Amino acid sequence: MIKGDAEEMRLKSVVVRNQVRARISFPLTLLISIQMFCLAEDAGHGEPAVQPKKTVQLSVENKPRKFDDEAWQRKPLPSQKMLDDVLKNLKSVRVIDCGLDLIDGKPYAGGDLTGKVFFKFSDSKTLKEFSDFLRIRESDKNTSCFYGGAPTCELTLADGRIVRLLWLYGGLIRWHDWKYDAHLQNPRGFMRWLTDHGVTGLYREEQEQREYNRREYEGVKASLEEFVRTAPKSLRVFFRTEPTILKEVRTEKYKNITEEQLLELAKIALNKQFPSVDSQIGVLFDWEGKLTHTENHHFSLNSFPIELLLNLDQAKVLKWTRVNSLSLSSTQWVGVSRYYSSEYFESKFPSGYKLLDEKLRSRIRRGVTATGKNKTDLENFKEFETRKRI
Repeated sequence: MIKGDAEEMRLKSVVVRNQVRARISFPLTLLISIQMFCLAEDAGHGEPAVQPKKTVQLSVENKPRKFDDEAWQRKPLPSQKMLDDVLKNLKSVRVIDCGLDLIDGKPYAGGDLTGKVFFKFSDSKTLKEFSDFLRIRESDKNTSCFYGGAPTCELTLADGRIVRLLWLYGGLIRWHDWKYDAHLQNPRGFMRWLTDHGVTGLYREEQEQREYNRREYEGVKASLEEFVRTAPKSLRVFFRTEPTILKEVRTEKYKNITEEQLLELAKIALNKQFPSVDSQIGVLFDWEGKLTHTENHHFSLNSFPIELLLNLDQAKVLKWTRVNSLSLSSTQWVGVSRYYSSEYFESKFPSGYKLLDEKLRSRIRRGVTATGKNKTDLENFKEFETRKRI
């Protein structure tokens, strides 16, 4: 399972324009993409205000940028007063087809983000219309969605300072000076206003994102329902019968225990239903093999049968696989292939399980192939063989 960590959070960065998904974690010590920025002196005459540059990847050895969690924690919550202090000194605005870097708040362009200015204004009437839409709903809760977005509103103040506000899918704005993103009070009105002034694609992109979210929701919901439906009877007590991503997956009695405690309780329950270790092994392989929506698993249930198998005596698991290799069901073959090629198995046996000989590996390949589907599982197992061949 994926363990939660107070110092580490998984962010889903969706660039609205190109639907590119990336994972970012705090603190940022893994590979990160650094966008290079170059602001043109004159954004007129059709020239980009933000010049697209190639994304440069720095490895750990090249000292990637780290997210300063302490500095971020010291930032103030979104407040209307902070925004009003800016707006009362507003001199001009440029609305630019670009995003803002999550770490340093600088603008970037690239891909479908052209870096060009949609429109700019400095007259009092348009400045007032713009300012009237920048009314937020204050909250002390973490309202950040960590989506990428566009456009960026570049505000020039009377004293020459520049403030950049990023439009985010879902009606939020991001200001680098704030700890969290802020919900606008009238996001659809602001979106219509931007569209009326030549900002293209906002409604289409919102509709596309909603459709993407709908399909993702349905996929996750189906995987959770399948997980509970195919689980051994003794384990269903721990999970809701109709879980969704909008509800707690575990039942009320068990929702606050740790994942380690859940595994221990599941082992006890499984042992009561199946006193024989061989029966437990067969049931768990069968359960894993029946999960057809593995790519959409809820994070707290991901490969739960495999983790239960890893808590058993591995010599017995291997012996069971060998002894029964001529009589396994199609779902058990799939479960076996997933088990021996899983990251959980590999983390426990970094050099590979040396007793998994060629004869047994060949049987596993034939067993999965005979299902007539599960091509991904077969490819994953072959990749495991390539990495761990001895």
